[in-house]
Amino acid sequence: MFEHFGLKDVFVGIWKYKWKILIASVLGTVIIVAICALFPFKTEKIDLDVGNVSELQMKTVSFYLDYKGTGESVTSKSLSAAFLATMNDKECREYTADLVLDKYSKKDIAGFMGNGVTEASITTNSLAQYVFSTTDEDKFAIKLTARTSDEAFTETLLDAYMSWFKQVAANAGSQVNVVELSRNEQVVSIDNSNTKTLMEKQQWSLTKVAALAFVVCVLLSVIGAFFKILFAPTLNRKSDFEAVGLTVLGEVSIKERN
Repeated sequence: MFEHFGLKDVFVGIWKYKWKILIASVLGTVIIVAICALFPFKTEKIDLDVGNVSELQMKTVSFYLDYKGTGESVTSKSLSAAFLATMNDKECREYTADLVLDKYSKKDIAGFMGNGVTEASITTNSLAQYVFSTTDEDKFAIKLTARTSDEAFTETLLDAYMSWFKQVAANAGSQVNVVELSRNEQVVSIDNSNTKTLMEKQQWSLTKVAALAFVVCVLLSVIGAFFKILFAPTLNRKSDFEAVGLTVLGEVSIKERN
């Protein structure tokens, strides 16, 4: 490494490796974009099949599980986790769907849901998408929320899941009681102004990733070139030649050479 290493050496070295920097940056960008295309990032999209409605009727019930048994290891917190896990079971979806479809036909549901929701698309799995659950900070109370475009249907769906939890509690040998704390409801507006298709969002995302990846790859390539220049420098000035024991007879500037 030379004693005198300045900005001039950096620019000379970067210019020397300019094509390698460009090729490395392009290859790096292509690889990153290819990975993103094969394993795409999650894009914003409506997570419900709500047709063309502009608002949702959302109802929430809060409750906790009161354990009447003597087991010291069983708590309301542990029961909450166990009961919520049953919502993903096939039995839960079939049980709640049967209760809902006993009151509403698929034709009725497709009718008030609007365009985009058909009788064929209404299944036990599709009905489950309208219900989600959360717990409070202490993992003690459970909040069960249903949201659809029809107020009465939302209430029916919520009651179906509450019936499921009571059924699970009954199967626990009557040692668990479902204690309801409160109910509330609200109307949630849906913003349809930004409803690009998933393909359009994916394309925009890849374009943005490609631009960002190219900039990052260029910076990394320049940094790599800098360290190569730093640890494997070239002879750029008179003092560099003298540092390795070579005698310099004179210097010719670019202007004089031309």
